[in-house]
Amino acid sequence: MNFRLCYGRLLGVSAPNELSVRRRVRVGGQLRAQRDPRPIINYGARLANRSAFPLNKLWVWDRLRRNYPPTRTRSRQNSLSALCKPKAYSAPQNDNSACLRTQKNAFTLIEVLVVISIIALLAAILFPVFARVRENARRSSCLSNLRQIGLGLQQYTQDYDEQNTRSWYGSSGASDALTSYKWMDAIYPYVKSEQIFNCPSHTLPVNIPPSTSIFDAYRFRDGTRWGSYAANVTYFGDGNFNPFLSRNVASWESPSTTVYVVDGVGRYEIAWETGNPNPPISATNPRYISVSGFPTVIERHLGTSVVLFCDGHAKAQTLEKLTVVGDQGRYAPFTVGADPN
Repeated sequence: MNFRLCYGRLLGVSAPNELSVRRRVRVGGQLRAQRDPRPIINYGARLANRSAFPLNKLWVWDRLRRNYPPTRTRSRQNSLSALCKPKAYSAPQNDNSACLRTQKNAFTLIEVLVVISIIALLAAILFPVFARVRENARRSSCLSNLRQIGLGLQQYTQDYDEQNTRSWYGSSGASDALTSYKWMDAIYPYVKSEQIFNCPSHTLPVNIPPSTSIFDAYRFRDGTRWGSYAANVTYFGDGNFNPFLSRNVASWESPSTTVYVVDGVGRYEIAWETGNPNPPISATNPRYISVSGFPTVIERHLGTSVVLFCDGHAKAQTLEKLTVVGDQGRYAPFTVGADPN
């Protein structure tokens, strides 16, 4: 609205003939706005004589705002866009406000120490659980390896008139490509894999005192690289009590409870003589059956040893179950005879 018109109405000058108004006239077929040429009567005189109206400008604008609110000239779309327009970000006026904001978002030393202690506590709880889960997976892989070895041994016996393989051929020392080889070399053409003779939890190469030889992961007919599993050649020297000396499969009285191949420490066989006392279980960690201080069967998987039995099934067993004494005073699981009830 025109300020002069508003100011005139505020002062009482509201007659149409006293104002300069705009009228619409037709010029050349078009309507155009044109100022009325009539003079402003009395309004100019009153407006010129400002001393007669000692009014404060703020008061005048306040009256105008109350009596004549601004008309809505914007379209709905423009109004909505104006309302939705984001406000401009005002930067902090001084450095103190920035410092206060930084201090508000920071962590205190106590909070950091509490978080670190919680993380350490969770790690102490979860890490042993993760290690156990990982070892369970490795034990499952080891059981799978022994089952495949059992299939290879069974195929060998079928091809050789139900006769089991020997534990070694030619020489009990290192294997070679000519005359000396071991039981795993004999069944290698059936399994066609070197990896299945290596336990995933067995750290190789290894030296086993009092021997000076280095035992390593299995390679076909290659020195002392015999892998992780050992054949049952116990109670030798006086009778044939193990499946690698009593080679006729039909003579095995209890194949489902007789140890065929077991977790070893790097040699190709576990062996002790018949006349000697039964070897004890060591007090080490991990435990093993000790023959004159030399480790044989070892508990490598969470306090158990993975065992392949003569009927082809594999199972994880503790050393207490493997050292049950039979009727003849021997460890029953290592003999092919009938086990006690």
